[in-house]
Amino acid sequence: MNHNHFLMIFSGLVFYWVVTIYQPFLLDMAIAALLAIATANLHAYFFEKTRNDLAAASLITLVMALILFGPIVYFIVTISSAVSGVDPKLVQNVIQKVLKLLEEAPESLRFIEPMIKDFIQGIQITALSQDVLGIFGNIGAKSAIFIKDTILIVIFFFFAHFYGKKLLVYLKENVPMDEENAVFLFNETSLVMSVTSYSIIITAIFEGALFALAAYFLGYDAILFGILYGFASLIPVVGGMIMWLPIALFELYQGNIGQAIFISVYTVVVISIIADTFIKPLIIGFVNQRLIGKPSKINSVIIFFAIVAGLSTHGFWGMILGPAVTALFVAIISVYGSLRHRNIEEPSPNNL
Repeated sequence: MNHNHFLMIFSGLVFYWVVTIYQPFLLDMAIAALLAIATANLHAYFFEKTRNDLAAASLITLVMALILFGPIVYFIVTISSAVSGVDPKLVQNVIQKVLKLLEEAPESLRFIEPMIKDFIQGIQITALSQDVLGIFGNIGAKSAIFIKDTILIVIFFFFAHFYGKKLLVYLKENVPMDEENAVFLFNETSLVMSVTSYSIIITAIFEGALFALAAYFLGYDAILFGILYGFASLIPVVGGMIMWLPIALFELYQGNIGQAIFISVYTVVVISIIADTFIKPLIIGFVNQRLIGKPSKINSVIIFFAIVAGLSTHGFWGMILGPAVTALFVAIISVYGSLRHRNIEEPSPNNL
């Protein structure tokens, strides 16, 4: 057997077993690596201040854990302890009361009637108790899995920053690709990931803070509802409605018509229209110009659909995977295009 063929077969077998062994951790490792790429400029900033790789990696990991994972853990712990005391019959009573109020609603509430009916359409009151109990029963298991993934991502994120420079040098020396093309692929992916990650975090914090003010005014847990809206705002089109509509329905159930109108109008006008439509593009522009400095060549519409596709296929973490895979795909096409033009401009000697 040819030595090269043996090496290829042996390498394939080793790669198969490596993937099999590390398969439970591959997604967490990929997310951590992509987040590390997205925050490479922050690592450079901390390294410039500390002149120590360990200190820089520790600081950037601490910042990422506090900003991104701290609210997630707070939300899971708070919601897990709260749902244990929820009576499913209360949900039934709320829906029945709201349906009755809709029949007697004044003209001032007619504008939200279609949205409320769409929200509760298809809900079977008789089966609601079992559905709610089933959802509550799954929260504990889902929370444990999510916390486990979060901890692993934080750990891998630290090592990605601590050994990042050595790993990049190793890949550049051993990957069968021109250094120029390898640098192009890395830079384009890094730019897209930086724009996406910073924009998502800043927008979620900003819109979550706006909703927290309204929740505080109505007497709810401002921190919890701010975190909930921050995550909900990441869902295109219907994200905000997931939060404000249930609160409006509950306020209607309690007879607080004014508060129901307030939360509806405030969220739609102040957050969905003003903040999301006019202020969010300014945030993305600020991220591009001030935090990153070099705008990505990928259209923002493509990034938007990449986020939507990632959310649909991989859930929360898909917001990171979607843009990264899309950026790599577009960058690879650009590399092939540049190689093709280079071959056309430099014909082989046989064609001369």
